[in-house]
Parts: sequence; C-alpha cells; structure tokens
Amino acid sequence: MKEKKNNNFKIYLYAIITILAFISVSVGATFAVHYFVKGNEDTKPIKIKTAYVHAMFEATNSINSSEILPGWSSELKFVITNVSKEESAIGNYTLMWDIEENELESDDFVYTLTCKSYLGDIELAESETNKIIKITSPRRVPSASSSIGTGLINTGVRHEYVLKLMFNETGSNQDELKSKTFKAKVYAKGEPNV
Repeated sequence: MKEKKNNNFKIYLYAIITILAFISVSVGATFAVHYFVKGNEDTKPIKIKTAYVHAMFEATNSINSSEILPGWSSELKFVITNVSKEESAIGNYTLMWDIEENELESDDFVYTLTCKSYLGDIELAESETNKIIKITSPRRVPSASSSIGTGLINTGVRHEYVLKLMFNETGSNQDELKSKTFKAKVYAKGEPNV
C-alpha cells in the first residue's frame, strides 16, 4: 500500500512538473550567477515528447562567477530544436526569468538576447512559422520573475540563443552594489499553438 502511494505521489508530481514546464514544447535551463559568491549547476540536454511537438533544449555552457565587478560580462548559450517527426509540428514557447534572488537591483545590471535560426546548415529568416526572440538594446535584469519573450519553431528548426549579462561600468561610485547576490534561472515554457 505504501509503495502504491509513493508511485501515485511520483506520478502526480511528474504530471504537475510536466504541465507547468512543458505544455507543448519543452525546454528548460538553469543558470546561477553569484555576485561575490560561488555556485554552479551542471546542465545536460533534456528531451521531452508531448502530444504534438518533440523538442530538445541544450545549454552549451553556464554562467558562474564569484567576482562580478563593474565591466564584467558573461554569456549563456543554449539551443532549442524542434525534433518532431511530424511535418509542420509548430510549437510556441516563452522564455522566462525565474528570479530566485536579485540584490543587484540596478540599471547598471543588464542583459541582451540574440538568436539565429537554422534548418540544417541554412540560416532562416523569420516567418509565420519561425519567430525568434531578440533583445538588442540592453534591458535591466528584472527583480522579479517575468517573461523575456515568445518564439515559434517549426519541425527540424533550431534556435541558437546567446544571453549576455553585463554589469556596466559607469565611471561613478558603484560601491553600494558590492557583495550583492544574484541567482536566477532561465527556462522556456511551451504553449499551445493556436
């Protein structure tokens, strides 16, 4: 009886995680950045199959720094690939900030996001079935969890992203930001394509 309850609990837990994080296209990544604090989580490729879209997310590196000083920057690279077998299995996804802690609430702590889209080795332009998320002008890193933007990906297409975090040097006194901590996750949430 106890084993059955444990199995039911596991099934319930997996269902909740799947529904929240991987509705129709699934991706997830974690990175942690610490300001004067160490920490790191290894990321590995994740494959999830839903009823309509089969997608793969792979982070090719992580961001981890124990001494973020004015002028610091670092990049997180990740790839979202639609590996569905069905033709035109188009999936929507939203990239999200999951802010665990942000003591660096400053206009000087910013990010950009660039992306290129490929089908095989051919770079693709944006279209009705292929939309990427781009943030070319630096935006302030949010203090609370929020959306970064929404993308659209077709069968066989991969989106190669570079998220760049920067602590801008302003030339003024930035000592009030010393010994602060920043921890966050970036993940993609699949959504129904309607």
